[in-house]
Amino acid sequence: MAYWLDVIEGEWGMVGTPAPESLRMVRRQPNPGEVKRWVDRFVDLASGERKRCIVEDRAEFEFLYRCLERIGKTISFSPMSIDTEGNVENRRLIHAA
Repeated sequence: MAYWLDVIEGEWGMVGTPAPESLRMVRRQPNPGEVKRWVDRFVDLASGERKRCIVEDRAEFEFLYRCLERIGKTISFSPMSIDTEGNVENRRLIHAA
C-alpha cells in the first residue's frame, strides 16, 4: 500500500523521498522547524505537471500530511496500490483542507 498525495494549489508540486528514522513515529506532531524543513524539501523536489507525491511509508505520509496541514495547504490524498507495471489500483480520493 502506498499513499498518493495530490496538491490542489497550482504552484505546489512534490515527489516522494524517504524520511529519516527520526520521523518514522506514528502520531508524533511535527515541531515548527520540522514543518518548514520538510515542506521546503518537498517543494524543492517539485517535479512534473501533475504535482503528485507517492509516499510508501504510512508513518512518513501521516507526518508529511500533518506538516502540510499545519501551514494550511489544501491537499487531497488516497490510499492506493501499484501493480508490477506501475499502474495505480484501488484509488479512493479523500479531500482534506
